[in-house]
Amino acid sequence: MPVKPIRSAARTLEAIEVIARHQPIGVGELARRLGDDKSNVQRVLVTLASAGWIQALPEGPTRWELTTRVQAVASDAQARTGLGTLIRSLMVSLRDRTGETVICAVPDVDRVVITDVVESTQMVRSAPSVGLVVPTETSASGCALLAAMDRPARERLAGHELAEPVHKELDAFRRRGWSLSIAGDVGQGSTNLGAAVLAESGEPVAAIAISAVSSRMPPREHQRVGRILAEAVAALPLPSLTGGH
Repeated sequence: MPVKPIRSAARTLEAIEVIARHQPIGVGELARRLGDDKSNVQRVLVTLASAGWIQALPEGPTRWELTTRVQAVASDAQARTGLGTLIRSLMVSLRDRTGETVICAVPDVDRVVITDVVESTQMVRSAPSVGLVVPTETSASGCALLAAMDRPARERLAGHELAEPVHKELDAFRRRGWSLSIAGDVGQGSTNLGAAVLAESGEPVAAIAISAVSSRMPPREHQRVGRILAEAVAALPLPSLTGGH
């Protein structure tokens, strides 16, 4: 007999995801987004708060936000594989070489989530937050991940069938080694270039993106910075990404 999932646990995990996307959020709005009764959602919130996953804002009506526990758990998981240390070092190096913000994003079922940011030291800079969900098909990180996948995997991450022109553009990104987004998907008025970090199997496990204020990243700079990014990511010691032992 197949083992059935625990519905309350699934609802609690779903609540964490909704809070992450819409924080700070009150119990009424959370209940509406979950399609559940307020009393049930209140019990979920109390459980998460007692376990240290969420906290209430100190002022105004009660609204909830995630604590840093989510980031700590994710960082610990990455550290145990060696991936986090390798990528963090790479990000700092790229920030120092380019002077711009460097982002790490990972595929998560049917979305792309920023897991680490090394900010530029410039006074005016692009500075997205950890935990931000970026557009899969239009962000530099999302496009870099999609470009490194075969067509079925692309459509699983995107959550729908992709048009032929989209596949052709992604194929062009893969041949070039880096993706480009100037639509401000990560930050208003930003230009972003991305490259996928590949495991030994060839599967993309993360994307590294350089995010700059568009006035500091004119089209004439795209090729130069894109090459720096692609070469740095390609030089990562791939065997360490799959084991860490």
